[in-house]
Amino acid sequence: SSATDLFLTSQIAQKTGYPMFCVDYRLAPTHKFPKGLSDCFQAYLWIQYYAEKYLQLTFREIVLEGDSAGGNLLIGTVAQAIHRGLKVPSSLCLEYPCAATDGESFSPSLLAGIDNVSLNYYFLPMVLELYTTQDQQKNPFSCVKYLDDQILKGFPPMKIIIAEVDAIRDEMFRFAVRCLKNGVRVELQVFRHQFHGFIGHSDLPEERNMTPVGL
Repeated sequence: SSATDLFLTSQIAQKTGYPMFCVDYRLAPTHKFPKGLSDCFQAYLWIQYYAEKYLQLTFREIVLEGDSAGGNLLIGTVAQAIHRGLKVPSSLCLEYPCAATDGESFSPSLLAGIDNVSLNYYFLPMVLELYTTQDQQKNPFSCVKYLDDQILKGFPPMKIIIAEVDAIRDEMFRFAVRCLKNGVRVELQVFRHQFHGFIGHSDLPEERNMTPVGL
């Protein structure tokens, strides 16, 4: 929610000098997918087409940023915009986004994050069950491996931030590779020894000095 991310978003706004919109969307498990995606998509459309009229804001660029489930919702938002023939944002910043909701993929990172206190091998299936219904687990707007290549070709340039010790790390790499194969410009940053959600702890001294190990 905007409340839990207030510290991070206010820091970004302060450093960039740009206006930021924080979207409060309906949350699972009370409101399962695709309700949250619908809220984010409607918010994006409002900013794109009505912010200038009602807020007197003129945008040269619109950058979408989201972490974890928020990153998943941003991917779905852009995919829906492309699917409907609408304008896409200038770029994306995805921080350890959830790229698969079907729970069918196995990868080494699931074991690497087996004892992660933030998101681990045992906790992940429960999270997916709470987030979406079984009939929606393979919806391409939530599980990106089912997205058509023609949709991916329309994605804007993106930056993906990855935590080294993250159970869903490998799914992010798979998504990045698919994007690259479809001509999308992708920048990857991998942060050593970091866990899922680490950016939310950027107020800690040891987190403020962290540097990526790969691009």
